[in-house]
Amino acid sequence: MAGPRVPPWRRAYRPFVQLERRRLWQGGALTVGAAVAEALGLAILGFAATRTSMTDTGLVLVAAGIGASLALSAVVRAAGERALASTQIHLERQLRHRLSGAVLGSDWQDFVDQPGHELQSALLAESPQVATATVTYVRSVASLASAAVVFVAAFVVSVPAAAVSAVFGIAIAYAYGRASRGLGEAQNRLADSTVLITRHTAILVNGLRSLRLSPVLHAWRADLDAAYDAQAAARHQDMWIPIRARLVVEVMGALMVFGVLAVQGAVSGDILPGLVVMAMILRVLPRLQAAQQARSYALHSEVWLRRWDARLDAVGRHALPSATAEADGTGAARGPGAPLLEFRDVSFHYRSHDTPVLDHVDLVVGEGEWTCLVGASGGGKSTLVDIAGGLLVPTRGRVLLRGRDLRSLDVDELHSQVVVVPQDIHLVGANLREALTWGGRLPTPERFDEICRHLGITEMFLHSSVTFDSKLDELGRDISGGMRTRLAIARALMSGPAVLVLDESTSRLPPATEAAIFEDIRRSTPDLAVVVVTHRHETAHSVGAVVRLESGRLVVGLGAGG
Repeated sequence: MAGPRVPPWRRAYRPFVQLERRRLWQGGALTVGAAVAEALGLAILGFAATRTSMTDTGLVLVAAGIGASLALSAVVRAAGERALASTQIHLERQLRHRLSGAVLGSDWQDFVDQPGHELQSALLAESPQVATATVTYVRSVASLASAAVVFVAAFVVSVPAAAVSAVFGIAIAYAYGRASRGLGEAQNRLADSTVLITRHTAILVNGLRSLRLSPVLHAWRADLDAAYDAQAAARHQDMWIPIRARLVVEVMGALMVFGVLAVQGAVSGDILPGLVVMAMILRVLPRLQAAQQARSYALHSEVWLRRWDARLDAVGRHALPSATAEADGTGAARGPGAPLLEFRDVSFHYRSHDTPVLDHVDLVVGEGEWTCLVGASGGGKSTLVDIAGGLLVPTRGRVLLRGRDLRSLDVDELHSQVVVVPQDIHLVGANLREALTWGGRLPTPERFDEICRHLGITEMFLHSSVTFDSKLDELGRDISGGMRTRLAIARALMSGPAVLVLDESTSRLPPATEAAIFEDIRRSTPDLAVVVVTHRHETAHSVGAVVRLESGRLVVGLGAGG
């Protein structure tokens, strides 16, 4: 026979519960254990209430038993709440770790297909919501079991009173569910507005200059306020529905008190057992209410789980494989002109394209050589750079660094040897000195001062208030474009790379400034292999060997004029 059908929303919680199964089980067991201790105390109270006479010693023992059991219940309940709260923190951290790990290890195509603001929302907002919902789901089960424990104890004291209480308990559960209608809609609206605000915030912080210079500043501000209003409305609805449901529970609880006492009096003519049962019910009612509230929240918070799962699946669908490629064994030669970076019959096509972006590309970059890669927009230059940097894996062919397949290299090892300086430069660190060593994460090389001097960075600071210890925000907004480019190139040289790839990183600078930077690089690291990716003919004139990408095919030997 098939087992009981599990509702889809409960099945959605299984993977998240498994992540912290031991801690969640411990917290839930302690919550139920607290109810057992409390039920024991209330059962002792019921036993005493049905005794016609008791000795002084008996009364003392009864009082001590009731007090001890209630005190134990409080301690165990606190331990359970602490365990569940700790689990929520651990789960939130683990979810963020999994998502950020998926992003860091994702196939570049999967990453660029994801809206950045939605990934931010998943890390900043959805992960905490999923952790909260998962712990709340477990808490609802534990609270319901706790209520059941106290109900069972109530039957020991008085069957009629407990039966009436059970009927009202079922009615209260139904009424709470009805009063909680709309909570799912509120959670959906809250999730949508959170994503919207995250997107607007990213634009506000990263694109403020464009906004301030745009003709739609007031309209955009109105859109931002509308997003704030939408979230506020969703939060109001999200808060009011539980308040309304709690009101329903409390009103029906008052009716339950009347019903229990009336039935007990009518059946036995003695309402004392009914009063004891009511003491139990008044203790169980908050648990029943908490169980219903938690269940309702968990039911309607499934939207956060679906969003988080979809985002994790999207960025991790084609994760880069752990390569086992062996060294080719042909790249041991060293010295000027020796093969260093080799593209062997490399082809690549994006999953969203029918035609290849790169088509049977063969290219060799020798030690100490400068190569200029030119071509029209969309010709495959950026794709070639992303393959050299390990962001993309060739659909066909191999890329070797000194005879070793790039896929056999650890990413940090690869990026210390093949360094790409992109057009959009981000400087990370508390100050300029840290910015030159990736936020202080790389050791300061012995050639630090020499590189800064050769690239003209030291000279830039001679007649300004800027120093290596000057504070720097993450985006480096207070640094000019020319200085930012020089800093990025200096940062690239700090790891002592074998290959430097300048991916349009100097294209926004005047040709004279660009040529000066190239000369600075030659002077500071004469043995470095440099690949300059550009669309400017002036740049090609100042480099040397020029190759052109045309419709994904490489054309070599065009001369500096391209």
